Amino acid sequence: MKDENRSLQQDCEALPELRAEIARLKEVADLAGGVAHNFNNLLQIVMGGIELALLDLGRGNPAPLTATLERTLRSVRHGAETARRLQKFARVREEETEHDVSICDLSDIAAQAVEMSEPWWKTDPERKGIKVNLTHELSEGCLVQGREGELF
Repeated sequence: MKDENRSLQQDCEALPELRAEIARLKEVADLAGGVAHNFNNLLQIVMGGIELALLDLGRGNPAPLTATLERTLRSVRHGAETARRLQKFARVREEETEHDVSICDLSDIAAQAVEMSEPWWKTDPERKGIKVNLTHELSEGCLVQGREGELF
């Protein structure tokens, strides 16, 4: 009986640590879900860009290829930035320094997001006969300090 009480007391003492570990694992699972979602979005942009490039080539119209490939390349770079942040989270890379922070214009970042997501909101619907017009009036000078890859 004395051994059972001691075991029960040890189990009760370990309970807060177990709860903390469960909470940490839940946070990691939430992070993994967010990362998977982010990478799926990036892959969709890359696939859409490649499909557009192939369509342009098939139509004998190579002129829009450069813009399409530049958008696709920016998406890949954002994916690389996400991977870098994950490595930092996992403490694989050295800590960032303050010089990694810069002044960013949110209007530029928003314009990039509109341009990079075009295959979703424009090209795919147009294939189904749906016409989408997006008008954006972004004023320059909405400056913030941060890492552009994290703001995007």
